[in-house]
Amino acid sequence: MTDIEEIVQEVEFTEDEYAEYTHTFTYIVKKVWISLQVIMMTTFMIRGLIYYYRILNKFWDKTRMLLIFQGCQFLYLIVNEFVWHNMTGIYVNLLLCSYGHFLTFCIVQDSCLSEQDHQGRSPIHVVNVVGRVFFHTFFVVLLCCVYFAGSCEEHLYPPVFLLCGLFIATQQIFDLTLYWVDYLIKWEELPPQHISKLYYNEELFHKQTRVLFWSNILFGAFAILTMIFGFTFVNSNAEDPDQAAYIVCYHGNQWIEKSLWGSLFLMCHQILILLQINASQYVLVRIPHGLGIFKEKSVFERVGDGIRSGLLSKSIAHKLDTFVDINNDSTMIKEQENEDDDAGEDKPYDSMKNFKDTIARL
Repeated sequence: MTDIEEIVQEVEFTEDEYAEYTHTFTYIVKKVWISLQVIMMTTFMIRGLIYYYRILNKFWDKTRMLLIFQGCQFLYLIVNEFVWHNMTGIYVNLLLCSYGHFLTFCIVQDSCLSEQDHQGRSPIHVVNVVGRVFFHTFFVVLLCCVYFAGSCEEHLYPPVFLLCGLFIATQQIFDLTLYWVDYLIKWEELPPQHISKLYYNEELFHKQTRVLFWSNILFGAFAILTMIFGFTFVNSNAEDPDQAAYIVCYHGNQWIEKSLWGSLFLMCHQILILLQINASQYVLVRIPHGLGIFKEKSVFERVGDGIRSGLLSKSIAHKLDTFVDINNDSTMIKEQENEDDDAGEDKPYDSMKNFKDTIARL
């Protein structure tokens, strides 16, 4: 019998041992913690879908699509955790939540970028465009590599997990690069704040990017340390007959922790998955809610928003500018003089003229 076969026999998990493992305190605590996290995140996802529909009155927009994408991920996370118990599920969830965090960053940056900013041709604008294409492509490539994360027989910790950690860490570099150029935003040329207060809102943007900046640094460093520890120490420890294994391979596709270090190591992956989703939801739902953006408005506020929204549109603004110069008081004086001169004449009611006069007086 070879040394490798002796190691495999030593760490092999029987069905009875696995049944006993599923009743351990650490196993139950992990399941309860994950379940509570998923319930909380699902609640915020539903609230976010309602809030964004109420504000934007659109069923499909980037933010709502991202929230639905995360909702599908919650379902996959629960199914894998309680049904499949597959290490492939850990890899896919880690990849999906990292990609969702990147999409959150793009949505927040775009909320304050004007059309002119998007059309920029400077080197840093090129870096922004190329960087986004790179991460979208990187995600697709890693998703296609899921096959190499499906077995722990050859490598207890497959090397493809290192690429997933690299995907998370490079987002940190991308964020830092744009941070030093103020995310390409020219604040002095910022368009008027959108009626929903979700776009071109400087206060909201600074709060959101602050959370994304520090979360990218935290997750990037945490991911690299976890992946390096797994690829070096976990693999080398499993191949050393003189060392107790941190984790063992069960049925060729499931990790079972054998020590406190093994439990902490697997918990690090769950933390990376759940906290990245939490950070994304905090940015997209909790921060705007804390600023009162999602507050349900009264009838009068909605009517006022409709008028202001119309005034911000180019077509109505152009028509009004033809007749009324709001910034020039002489227009109002001239209209008043004309009304005095024609006071004795009977004229039909002109609704359009009355609307323009009302706007001029606001």
